[in-house]
Amino acid sequence: QAFIREKTLLADVAHELRIPLSALRSMLEVSLSRLRDAKAYLQDMQECLNVSREMQRMIENLLAMTRIESGRVSVHRKPVHLSELVDESWQPFRVAAEQRGLRVERQIDDERVVRTDPLQLRIILRNLFDNAVSYCDENGQVNITMQCQRSEIKLSITNTGCSLRPDELDHIFDRFWRGDPARSHRTEGHCGLGLTLCRELAALLGGRLEATCEHGGKFSITLTLNGVEVMA
Repeated sequence: QAFIREKTLLADVAHELRIPLSALRSMLEVSLSRLRDAKAYLQDMQECLNVSREMQRMIENLLAMTRIESGRVSVHRKPVHLSELVDESWQPFRVAAEQRGLRVERQIDDERVVRTDPLQLRIILRNLFDNAVSYCDENGQVNITMQCQRSEIKLSITNTGCSLRPDELDHIFDRFWRGDPARSHRTEGHCGLGLTLCRELAALLGGRLEATCEHGGKFSITLTLNGVEVMA
């Protein structure tokens, strides 16, 4: 089974890298086919840079998952203000959310402190926020909510505009799986590894990641952390 998984992974990686590499080669060949003005060259360079970033993101996610699966990632727990970490992790996506007219509601206990690894949790949050902003419908809504019960914390990120079928929810954590290809123009840079990495990191922190799709197109990802120290 391990051999089959490795063989399948290599095939998937080769396929996923072949697409951006082919695009990169085509753009460079067209750019070099004749002399152009500076503005055209700058535009071509920007497009090549975007493709390069997509490949880099894919490789970094793969390396991170490899380190986790091989047991080479250590967890360093310390008291973390969850509200501050949520706000910090949201900042890179604030402008994109505003440009798409998204309404963002945040319901986080500002006084809540958890004992966890802030580095790993930050990676999870940024991937989940990226996913929510990218897949939310234009002028839609993103909700960030938290529930605390004793030593259990549930952090949910919900976005509108989901068109996934119930049977597709079982695949969203699979490597390189991407649903709703019709919206691929909105999800440039998503290679189908972000949620897989989040699930691996959640397990590393002693928690779990679950997804639901409600009636009306609301998609929710809930991060549950168990057995952590919670201090008010």
